[in-house]
Amino acid sequence: VIVISITTGLGFTIINNSKDKINKLYFLNIITIIGWGLSMMYYRQSNEYSVLIWSKILYASATLIASSFLYFTYVFPKYNKQSFLTKFCIFTPNLILIILIFSNNLIIKNVLINSSTENIIYWGNLYLVYVAYILFYFNFGFYRLYRKIKTTVDKTEKLQITYLLLG
Repeated sequence: VIVISITTGLGFTIINNSKDKINKLYFLNIITIIGWGLSMMYYRQSNEYSVLIWSKILYASATLIASSFLYFTYVFPKYNKQSFLTKFCIFTPNLILIILIFSNNLIIKNVLINSSTENIIYWGNLYLVYVAYILFYFNFGFYRLYRKIKTTVDKTEKLQITYLLLG
């Protein structure tokens, strides 16, 4: 928690002083990952009264990582403003999925706390939609980065994209 607080604080300081939109969007990716990590921590420490909501927060936060990563592949390494349609196509399915996660039991039905191992999640009928969304967004994002490596002429940009692709 201390490391997360320091990283977040430093990130906000750097981002507030930065005029580069790429840095701000990359920091958005970092924030979504930190949010996922925090929700995982709370999910694993939950009691029977809070475990279901924390599992939903955990899975919703993962969708935010996927959409912010995919959007980032559109603007990296040189920022270029994206059309409303591109943003709509990336973020609307994310919003719909988050609504489905929280509004009913179609993605996560219930969670059973298991004190000796990992909690047991009972999946709803639309869980495979969630899986398909996550797989598609990340795979498409990685594919876009791979294509950028192949088509980018500038060696510095190619190296930046390679570093991002390799993690």
